Amino acid sequence: MHYVLLLFLTSLLVYCSRHDEAKRVDPYSDAQNFLVEEELGPTRWDAGDTTITNEARLDLYFPYVQNKRGVYVGVGSIQNFILASWASAEAVFLFDFTKIVVFADRVHVAFFKNALTKEEYLSFFTKPKEEEVVRLLKKEYPAWDEASIQSNFRLVAQYFRDYLAKFQKLQQNYPYGVYFTVDEQYLRLRTLALQNRLFVFSADLRGEKALLALANFLKQKSRFVSLLYLSNAEEYFPNYSPSFRRNISELPVEKNALLLRSLAVQKHHYNWAPGSEFLTQVGFHYNVMSLPYFQAQLQQGSQDLSLKKLMVQATFVTKDKSLSEILLPQ
Repeated sequence: MHYVLLLFLTSLLVYCSRHDEAKRVDPYSDAQNFLVEEELGPTRWDAGDTTITNEARLDLYFPYVQNKRGVYVGVGSIQNFILASWASAEAVFLFDFTKIVVFADRVHVAFFKNALTKEEYLSFFTKPKEEEVVRLLKKEYPAWDEASIQSNFRLVAQYFRDYLAKFQKLQQNYPYGVYFTVDEQYLRLRTLALQNRLFVFSADLRGEKALLALANFLKQKSRFVSLLYLSNAEEYFPNYSPSFRRNISELPVEKNALLLRSLAVQKHHYNWAPGSEFLTQVGFHYNVMSLPYFQAQLQQGSQDLSLKKLMVQATFVTKDKSLSEILLPQ
């Protein structure tokens, strides 16, 4: 009996020791202290439709991101949760330059922490749950004003419900699993949230401090970006500004890291993926680029370098020309 008790206590001490050691060496435990928020003003994108994704064919990215692991960095909202769960990312850093998207992303993180299952997570977006959700969010984010929580969440929830209805129709033609339909993928995000490895902050791709702070943190911890998702943000830049070049170039990246982007312009050349019509009237072309090569282009390219000029290097992967690559030159 004494031997069994001693063995149990020894095992318990070993477990506690390893648990405490894991906590001490967790490279992300103090990340929040390093991240910097940028002041966000009103924009024309402060609307509910920016809190969901209208990129219907994210599945085209799947072969590139599956189990990519490493650090995931992305702009926007729920498309990042889909991609990061596919990647089995070790940490996720999400940012946006619109207040409503930052709010929405933090709502999702709170739900991941509090919902044991994907079904419970989805239930939080239903109308009968509204009062409970307001209390939950006030508990998770005490500094938030209750009236603002209620009004902003109503907007976010309505767009999310509409998105789910459209996504179901999309799935009938282009079936692929995502975090709110596949238990394993949901669990990955919930685990990240509970481990405090799912970060949301306000930042502009052309800002002066937030992304630099993230880059400095990752360098200090010797962590490397494996996936950078920019959606179609680059289409709004006539060229790559000095601040954008600096922000992207300073990120420490893995040698096989990838940049994921989408394009809605130049449809005559970069075809929209079939199925786009299920989520939006505007379709998207999907591009995958070597992130180290993108950094090199930003550092060495001409001052008027733009997405349009960069895409000249793209090669089409699919017959319908809806997916393209820009990889490292051989």
